[in-house]
Amino acid sequence: MKAARGRRILFGIESGVEDSMALVKKNYKREDVRRGVAAARAAGLEITGFFMIGLPGETAEKTRDAIEFARSLDIDFAKFAILVPFPGTQLYDSLVREGRIRKSDWMRFATFSADPESLPFIPEGLTGRELQRLQRRATFRFYMRPAMIWRHLFVTRSIGLRHLYHGARILLSQWFQRKV
Repeated sequence: MKAARGRRILFGIESGVEDSMALVKKNYKREDVRRGVAAARAAGLEITGFFMIGLPGETAEKTRDAIEFARSLDIDFAKFAILVPFPGTQLYDSLVREGRIRKSDWMRFATFSADPESLPFIPEGLTGRELQRLQRRATFRFYMRPAMIWRHLFVTRSIGLRHLYHGARILLSQWFQRKV
């Protein structure tokens, strides 16, 4: 990729919890992810990792473990999304069979929802509000650390200073409002 002038590689890591990874048919282990990230880093690529929050069987503790796994990786960007089991996927079909899809209104199947109770699926033992709080916490904990701030200010430089400023302002306001 680097020889073809590729700059960034995107990894669908999904979770740092191996039983959750197996559930969504990710046939690899945490160490496989670490090796892939190391290979991409050695090739000089920027790395983005995508993670899902709210997989079936996931608890707040498992989510925190996944967040810490994301932080432990040498990646430049992380996107933490709340799971939306889309129709046509095996996960969706399985959740429908089990009667665990909360809503069948297609408007609810968006990748972002301001209303935590409108999420189509919420794992047992969690609430929509908790999922959103965990998502904010993941973003805050990943990006608001000195090494990551330094990386985005002086190394990666693929995001302008104005965008960094606005992102930091949003994260800090959520922190002070105790939403993280």
